[in-house]
Amino acid sequence: MTLNNTNRLRFDFIGMAFALALGQVGLEIGDFYSNNQSIFKHPYVFTQLLLGTYIIAASWVGWNKSASKGHLDPIVNTFGKPFVVLLLDLLMVICYFILVKGVEKPYLEEELKISGLFELFWSLVIIGLYFLWDIVTKLINFNSEKFILKLDTKSFFARGYQAVICFVLLLIPFITIKYSIVADDNAVLIDIYILSVFILFRGLKEDIKESNKHKSVIALKKILYIGIPICSIMTLLLFIYFK
Repeated sequence: MTLNNTNRLRFDFIGMAFALALGQVGLEIGDFYSNNQSIFKHPYVFTQLLLGTYIIAASWVGWNKSASKGHLDPIVNTFGKPFVVLLLDLLMVICYFILVKGVEKPYLEEELKISGLFELFWSLVIIGLYFLWDIVTKLINFNSEKFILKLDTKSFFARGYQAVICFVLLLIPFITIKYSIVADDNAVLIDIYILSVFILFRGLKEDIKESNKHKSVIALKKILYIGIPICSIMTLLLFIYFK
């Protein structure tokens, strides 16, 4: 088996894991409607599943587009950096599955306790794993043949600060939220807030200048990818805490 084939198998393996996580969204929706539930009566179910769907889909796109050397290196044994990257990939997909699987199920509990802390906690874990993934794939450059360790700080700081910003944005409501049990509409706002943070994360990761040479297109994409999510985040924070 060639190295290229080995690498292809790794990508196919993680791709199937993404598909399983996304398939769980369909299962949760199916269970919800098969129990004669209404999305209008329980909108927080819809927003959490929407959040999970976006995170999984956007992560899959970003994961496939990544050109990081640590991401593209083939796995030749279980002691190298590529295998560590594989484990991180699997951990992220498992977290996606947990986020979707943990959606509130009003058809199972008569007195359902709605909490936005669950989504906030696992979103923090996911963003934390993104940062760790950047450290392994971008910062650490280890030559196993010569046993030389180099740190590519320039590449890391250019592509790693996004996770730090978004982690702080998620940490603020997580540590300051007054009640673990919130109203239905507040749970919806929290989900939309988290969604806006992940959209901002992807916007900051996007190579806007490299993919477009026209200034008007660059400006428009900055507004769509960065400006609108930031405005949404600030607005939702005000609604959550001062409603």
